[in-house]
Amino acid sequence: MKKICLKLFLTIAFLISTTLFAKPPKLTVVIVIDQFAYHYIEKLSPHFKYAFKILEKNGINYSRAYHPHGTPATATGHATLSTGATASCHGVVLNGWQDTEDDSVDFGDDDSPGAYVFSPNGLYDYGLSAKHLMIDNLSDQLMLNAQAPKYAHKAFALSLKSRAAIGLAGKLGKAIWFDPHAKQFTSSKAYFEKPPEWLTKFNKKHNISKIEKIEWKLFHTKDNDAYKFENIHNYKYASDETPLAGQVLMVKNDAQADPKNDFDDTIFAKTPLANKTLLDLGANCISKNLPQSKNGQMLLWISLSSLDMIGHVYGPSSLEIIDMIYHLDKQIYDFMEFAQDFVGRKNVLFVLTADHGVAPIIDILKDKNEHLAFKLSDKEITAEMNELIEKKYGITKIIKSFKTSQFYLNKEIAKGLPKEQKKAILQDLKVLLLSKAGIKNAWTAEELDKKTFHKDQLENFFKNQLYPARSGDLICMTAPYCNISKYDHGTNHRTPYECDTHVPLFLYQASTHKKKTFNSTVYVTQLAGTLAKIMEISLPSGANKKLLPGIMD
Repeated sequence: MKKICLKLFLTIAFLISTTLFAKPPKLTVVIVIDQFAYHYIEKLSPHFKYAFKILEKNGINYSRAYHPHGTPATATGHATLSTGATASCHGVVLNGWQDTEDDSVDFGDDDSPGAYVFSPNGLYDYGLSAKHLMIDNLSDQLMLNAQAPKYAHKAFALSLKSRAAIGLAGKLGKAIWFDPHAKQFTSSKAYFEKPPEWLTKFNKKHNISKIEKIEWKLFHTKDNDAYKFENIHNYKYASDETPLAGQVLMVKNDAQADPKNDFDDTIFAKTPLANKTLLDLGANCISKNLPQSKNGQMLLWISLSSLDMIGHVYGPSSLEIIDMIYHLDKQIYDFMEFAQDFVGRKNVLFVLTADHGVAPIIDILKDKNEHLAFKLSDKEITAEMNELIEKKYGITKIIKSFKTSQFYLNKEIAKGLPKEQKKAILQDLKVLLLSKAGIKNAWTAEELDKKTFHKDQLENFFKNQLYPARSGDLICMTAPYCNISKYDHGTNHRTPYECDTHVPLFLYQASTHKKKTFNSTVYVTQLAGTLAKIMEISLPSGANKKLLPGIMD
């Protein structure tokens, strides 16, 4: 009998030690920092004091987490995090694409009245929904599970960007975003019959459109070691040379010139105040919507967009980026403290990650004589491609558009071409691309679809981004530190390389587990399935079935 009891005790102890989360958390919060590359963690860690320090000291840290896409983007990254699948499955190949009718489509677009966006006084005549998300996600699965009588689950996704909130909320969660026309947080009829009262009260209390100026105070004194980094004050190659950090920023335009647009929301969105306001909205969402039933769970996604909005302009080495991260460290800490106090410290699971990273500014690398640094103009390349085909075949403007790494043929013209001629044209265009310094590889969509790569091979990341009728006709892979863009300055995140795809991934639940660091490569597609297991709900249909290590081993 003693042997049986001992065996049972050891079995129970083993299960407890290998399953870190004994029961589903009451509240699961996933914070997605837009454009938060992992190299920021490495660079700024000595200066973290709050949320990021807690995650590093007490959380589960997946130090080599990657987005498996060749050209990571906001819509693609958020859809990937919530579905656990690549774009080849969820369909969100980019922030926008050319459809089968040759129309430009932005993810989230939905012109049906059932998706019209709420204005302050009614409805706008445009709509937004998850219509273009082709599979279910974690929010959907939680809400499907909520149909059981004993559960009353809730799923919300909050962001400054509609594409981020929609990609996280899916079709059954509730998406809320900051609308540039409404100048406030709103949603659409795809998610609510009418704006919820708690959101209306939040907007009225904060009255964002009435803000006249924002003082961006530096988090530390300006001579602090936290700011002693190379190029932190280099605005030479920023797309806007006007500093924001440490300045008083006027956000009111001339009301006489345009009474309806006297509030500059683009400035507001680029400040730490925007992050604080969004986190305050998250706290308000919890306090007003946390399920009261014993078994009810709440999933809250918060996508912080401001880092991305200033990162494109000022680059990853700028004072604006560095100081905003220090502000986020404290702001996220304050939000975490609120959530733990409101729900109970042991009842909240926090996840922190990003939708993509960011590349250095190419011109700064060129000043350092980095021989791999190239800048290519998408307009010049498109013009050269069209000129080649017009000269050889007499066909004008064969290239309709360029989006990130993908060239789209004019579909009206392409439909009328004999199959072999179209194939020859694409091959000529491919040869032209490959002749350019900075272009490493190029494929037609058909060629790429038939290629076989190892799953970790960077070329495979481009295949992961193929989706019928949405991907371009010709896809190119640049060399490291090559930027194809319409912009003269600033930077972006359009490659499969370390700077653009390597992101932080932390899980933390107070008193539930000890600090662990996993240095093996994982993919963010493993997050949704892992959270589904922790929350004891079904995995999203396309989710990576391989869970993150150390959770349910």
